[in-house]
Amino acid sequence: MALRRDQIEEAERAQHAAAHDDREHVRVVAGPGTGKSATIEERVWWLLERGVKPDAIVAISFTRAAARDLERRIAGARTKRELDDGPAVAASTLHSLALRVLRQANALTAYPADPVVLAQWELRNIFEAEFGKTVGINGVTRPEQIRRDHEAYCATGRYDPPSVVPPDPPISEDERVKFTRFHRPRSQLYSCVLPGEVVARCVERMETGTLDPVELLKVEHLIVDEFQDLNPMDLRFVHGMASRGAQLFAAGDDDQSLYAFRHATPEGIQRFPHQRAGCGDHTLHHCFRCAPAVLDAAQSLMRTYAAPGRIEKNLVSLWADADPPVRGRLGAWKVRSGTAEANVIAVTCRRLIDAGMNPRELMILLSSTRAQASEIHAALTTAEVPFSPVREADVIDTDAGRTAYAILSIVVDPMNYVAHRTLLGARRGVGLGVCNEHRCRRYLLRS
Repeated sequence: MALRRDQIEEAERAQHAAAHDDREHVRVVAGPGTGKSATIEERVWWLLERGVKPDAIVAISFTRAAARDLERRIAGARTKRELDDGPAVAASTLHSLALRVLRQANALTAYPADPVVLAQWELRNIFEAEFGKTVGINGVTRPEQIRRDHEAYCATGRYDPPSVVPPDPPISEDERVKFTRFHRPRSQLYSCVLPGEVVARCVERMETGTLDPVELLKVEHLIVDEFQDLNPMDLRFVHGMASRGAQLFAAGDDDQSLYAFRHATPEGIQRFPHQRAGCGDHTLHHCFRCAPAVLDAAQSLMRTYAAPGRIEKNLVSLWADADPPVRGRLGAWKVRSGTAEANVIAVTCRRLIDAGMNPRELMILLSSTRAQASEIHAALTTAEVPFSPVREADVIDTDAGRTAYAILSIVVDPMNYVAHRTLLGARRGVGLGVCNEHRCRRYLLRS
């Protein structure tokens, strides 16, 4: 079975119409499997072919992994088009872009070294742990809740955004004051910033007229992937750049806004035409990924439980008119226990494999790895279904992996104070209490 060439060409025409739109700002609403990444790739190369310099284009995606993937796609297109090597188009997260802007504006001189954005391991094992130790909060949960409360304010401009269920008990004003008193000197000491506060710092300076990222970086085109995952502060940042002359190309799908816990709001892509009047507006309808049975059920579900302001879409599965046509099949089971659910999944996989499906073409999505993985692994083993176990924590998030990463970071940048602190805590007999002492902090200052 295969998609017909005329189907593919029809879908590509819609992608190219969006990618080649020469209006100042463009919105592309792209459901799953409709070619959003291919459209962004085409947009970049269309701009380059029109004479836009690579360093005048900035491509943004939501996570570091997605940004790296986007960068690989753009680089791969260079090879595919047999173009000579040249400057690369920058692809990064918004956090990285904001840090780059602040660095370029000399707005980081208060730090002893170029600050780094703390990763999750560093937040949990260094920043939150030391905060709890300093102010006398036991356990790991409350320091994290207080830190998230601070970042919620940075992301939304308020402490009680509707996207967050407040902790029980709520964060008190006294806890906020304690966090601020800890945060300022400690982030100076380690020369670091929290993920949620970098963009806010840029926006604050932009809106007071002391910072123009477009002029600083000479940005002409800003391409933002997964636009539905931007939070209110992110939106102020990108629209601020658009108002200063950057042409904004926004791609995403409000039905795929999954990061409410990070304060993402689908209103960003829903209201884009109101924010950027006269913009080009495109919707990709051709779905390469799902057979009709799956796609129709998904669309029915989304329409039935539509969120306010939802953008209506009429996705069409290309597999309906493939050669031969593929209808697909959708199954639903109601079970009484986790064990029964695991057995149903295993038996279904076994039947599909026996019918000729390659095990590598099967994917099991878990809502909770901790709650479901062990039973599903056991059921798959009993049913003799070959599978790759759910990956445990990345090596870099283990103590040994983080130590190795810290050593490499110091080799690259001897002034990486977070890496020095990581190594200090990795030494035998050096625990959190010792690391939190003044003499250890003086060591960091000397290093």
